[in-house]
Amino acid sequence: MIQKTFLLVSFLLLIGCNGEQGKKQSPDKQNVTQLLSDPEAFANIDSLPLIPSKTSTVYRAKEGEWQYNLHSYLYRYDNKFWAMWSSGPVNESDRNQAIHYSTSTDGHNWEKAEIITNSPIAEDGKPGIVVARGLLELDGRFLALVGYMDSIIGVGPEVYKRGWANLKLLHFEWDGEKWIDRGVFLDDYMNNYPPRPIKNRMFMVLRDGPKRKIYTALSKTVKGKEWISTPLPNDPPLNRMSEPTWYTGPDGVVHLIFRDKEREGFLFHSVSLDDGHSFTAPKQTNYPDTPSKSFTGRL
Repeated sequence: MIQKTFLLVSFLLLIGCNGEQGKKQSPDKQNVTQLLSDPEAFANIDSLPLIPSKTSTVYRAKEGEWQYNLHSYLYRYDNKFWAMWSSGPVNESDRNQAIHYSTSTDGHNWEKAEIITNSPIAEDGKPGIVVARGLLELDGRFLALVGYMDSIIGVGPEVYKRGWANLKLLHFEWDGEKWIDRGVFLDDYMNNYPPRPIKNRMFMVLRDGPKRKIYTALSKTVKGKEWISTPLPNDPPLNRMSEPTWYTGPDGVVHLIFRDKEREGFLFHSVSLDDGHSFTAPKQTNYPDTPSKSFTGRL
């Protein structure tokens, strides 16, 4: 159950943030435009030293099978690495998709990919669209979140005018051997990343179906039930904010980072000083954007 109120994969490591963001202050004094203390830090990427690493293949498409694979998520559970992703026959938004997963004990050697779920049949009798939305442990259960829609209404910009049809966020529970369909987690919403705790509540960012408007959502308890959603400021040009990710600073300030579908070339930033209950309007930062999906984190 969710109540609406009106109170309101490239990886990104935020470094050299403005020191004044570490102080508790009113939202109008938060310098949300400065993520890099020195914008010239990105002037010569090729000069930065590389961390030793190894690249390993989780899944490789085969001709005539699942050609389009994206929306990948990684999680550590039961002493294994778990990967989850969306697969389409040819294109990203094809009907008749599948959600795949694989596991690995060392992060390099992966088991044969299996299917969590295929596309349910939509109201028109054709397969709908499923989208991987992440893995998490919640209230003692290991869950896979899957977005579902009957279809994407329109193409290109029309999607933003007409939205997603019959949008639902489904959840599947791992019973130790297989994934069990547990039905609808949230109706008329889909997340971008799985919820994580802020103090004694769970927090995530959502989009609704009709307008693809961005909401923040807090559960009433850390068990992730009875969600209360709050729309973010959405007046143009902020209606083109997309795929937000978030982290909590050491001072307790919650930071939302957005890519901008207007392709201004920089990430946008919004903050909350009340543990995720309300957020400032997003503002353009001095942190460059490709644009592509991003993920913020603290090491």
